[in-house]
Amino acid sequence: MRQRNPKLGYEQYGEPARLCRLRLHEFLKSMPESHCQMATKEALEHAESVTIVGNWFAAKSMNAQIGKGYFQTIFTRHAPTVIDALEAFDEEFDELLKTAGVSPRNSRSWAIRRLEEEMAPLPRTAAAAK
Repeated sequence: MRQRNPKLGYEQYGEPARLCRLRLHEFLKSMPESHCQMATKEALEHAESVTIVGNWFAAKSMNAQIGKGYFQTIFTRHAPTVIDALEAFDEEFDELLKTAGVSPRNSRSWAIRRLEEEMAPLPRTAAAAK
């Protein structure tokens, strides 16, 4: 499961870069509906990234700068902290789907449609297709 913000523009890199980032829909199309759930968060802060691998570890990165990456990543394998991160993620994920009026079962198809809507006005160049 992953939250994405399809509205991020990446203006300094141009529309082809944005199109490449939105091509997540190709991956989603390759997945069975039963194996994938997707939510989007329009107000997702670009300056923060959370990675959770099962209940093994969690990492939170702060202070991102476009073109420079993330700084100050904190990894933890402290079980209660990892479980707290999982629970917080699940709660936010469920709330995002509820707000969008989408069931987890249909979230993959919904996300594909949303990404295709964002991609429709963008130029289809050979460079962006790679």
